[in-house]
Amino acid sequence: MRKHYVKLQGEHYLFAQKYFNELIKFNVTDSTNYENLGLCKEKLKDYEGAIAEYIKADQISEDFWTFNRLAICYREIGNIKKAIEFFRDALRVKPSSLTTEFNL
Repeated sequence: MRKHYVKLQGEHYLFAQKYFNELIKFNVTDSTNYENLGLCKEKLKDYEGAIAEYIKADQISEDFWTFNRLAICYREIGNIKKAIEFFRDALRVKPSSLTTEFNL
């Protein structure tokens, strides 16, 4: 389960990035910190940076949420083939997701 959620706006995402980078220094095996750092970058429209963080999270733990975020980021940068791949991975983990099914 996710221990932290990022519910910030605007410039607060920059501060949150610093926070999650510090948390990662103390615990490199907590995928949640990479997911939240990725979400900060995604909200700032740094999709490549978000993808890098989500991939780190995925290497620690396969997660529906991470696959879904990866798919969305790849779609945003125009890599539809990769987006479809990750939407399918998300459905493999959670076949009941109507939202993911719709995005696919």
